[in-house]
Amino acid sequence: MNWIELPLDLDTLTILSDGDMDFALELLQIYHNDCLPYVQILRQSIATENYDQIYEATHYLTGSSSNIGATQTLNAARELEVLSRSKRVGAYGALLAEIEDNLNQIRHWLQGEGIILNPEYPDHPPERS
Repeated sequence: MNWIELPLDLDTLTILSDGDMDFALELLQIYHNDCLPYVQILRQSIATENYDQIYEATHYLTGSSSNIGATQTLNAARELEVLSRSKRVGAYGALLAEIEDNLNQIRHWLQGEGIILNPEYPDHPPERS
């Protein structure tokens, strides 16, 4: 897989990293590692239909995905935000699967570049304030 195949807006990442590919790799590593606990929270919250937690986790994912140019993840997280606010039945599982697939693509690509990542699903979700 090359840069072009990643589920990212490469222009956003290039601007953010000022064209420095090493820095772009570091940003992607941070993004990936930071998102994993929220994906775990999403999985648990969807299973228990905890709409407030779904919203909180997707709100984090929309912000971080927007910042890095992960537009596909951003769009799926936005849809989950809307669903969770309405507390409607919807495609929660499919949207979560899309987010996980996007992060897995980034994971596999980073690992192919020799980047060390956090475990796939950490034991402890992030602290909440």
